[in-house]
Amino acid sequence: MSTTSTPKVGRSGREVSSLETIFSCDRCGRTFQNGRSYAGHRTSCLGRNALANPEVHRRAMEKRSQNLEYCARLAERMRGAKNPAKRPEVRAKIRKGWDHEVRLPYGRGAGGKGRGKTTSEKEAWRILEPLRFVSEHRVLTGSKKGGGRATWYSLDFAQPNRKLAVEVDGSSHQNRAEVDERKDAFLVAHGWTVLRIPADLVLEARGWLMERCSLSRPLLPGVERFSTLR
Repeated sequence: MSTTSTPKVGRSGREVSSLETIFSCDRCGRTFQNGRSYAGHRTSCLGRNALANPEVHRRAMEKRSQNLEYCARLAERMRGAKNPAKRPEVRAKIRKGWDHEVRLPYGRGAGGKGRGKTTSEKEAWRILEPLRFVSEHRVLTGSKKGGGRATWYSLDFAQPNRKLAVEVDGSSHQNRAEVDERKDAFLVAHGWTVLRIPADLVLEARGWLMERCSLSRPLLPGVERFSTLR
């Protein structure tokens, strides 16, 4: 920064009086009448000039190269045998933890329950996990939040690629028949097959489930309910 008594011309083209302060950049020589403009310019000018220094530029490129090499090594490790999640004992521990998982509360427009699996759901999961089902699969409805309709539905268990869903109905479903009907209607309209099992009949439904979920069995959109009175 410099103060001068001789008239100077600023960037606007007007003459600056001897009482005004001229801010001059000692790196590029540009002059400023405003302290804020000068401060902003000096920050950016400092960065540009620093990279113009061969030694600074070399260190910056070396650090960038090291970061890229680290990311490449990490990606290779996660893809290869060094990934801990690929070890059988680790995978067994992960699967065991699914029975004790803690879920975050769901949104108001959701069909999920926002808590851990019930005993009946755990029994159903032991049957369905080997059949490549996923737990708590979300299906978006396309409705906007606050519109009075569910923005998404949560399926207890599902095979998304086949559009096959399994719902375990506990005692709470007796008071929400309308909600379940709307959920089923939406899923069927979008090509889903929904299998509903009463929570107290999960073990009895094992054979029925295995038959309905067989890959050789063609799936048609609709709702099927398990009952001992068949």
